[in-house]
Order: sequence, then structure tokens, then C-alpha cells
Amino acid sequence: MTVNVKQTTTELDLESDETYKLNLQGPGQDNTLESETIWGALRGLETFSQLVLQSKECGSEIEVLYF
Repeated sequence: MTVNVKQTTTELDLESDETYKLNLQGPGQDNTLESETIWGALRGLETFSQLVLQSKECGSEIEVLYF
């Protein structure tokens, strides 16, 4: 996955832009996370982590749920 953040030095406050765009095309595709600030990237990575499942059968294999 490629993560693109426009402003990497923004401090967190009540006015911080935490929006993000998570574009998941599928395995081996151009999957991206785009945000204005690092805070949006953090929220997007948290969403991505909720879509990842560890395979019980393979142990270390990871599966991502694509909608």
C-alpha cells in the first residue's frame, strides 16, 4: 500500500483535518491511502487494520477484506 500525506508537520488540535481516502483495489493492485495530514493517515491506517484478518490455518498469512 502507498500512503500519501500532504502535510506531515501539522499539530493535532480541534481544527485538524483527519479526513482520508482509502482505495483498496485488491491483492497486487495499486492500493492507496491519501490524507491531508498525518492525523488523517493515522485514522486511515486504523481503518485498514480493522479490515485485515490473520489466517488461523497459515498463521503468518494475512487476508484483507475488500468491499
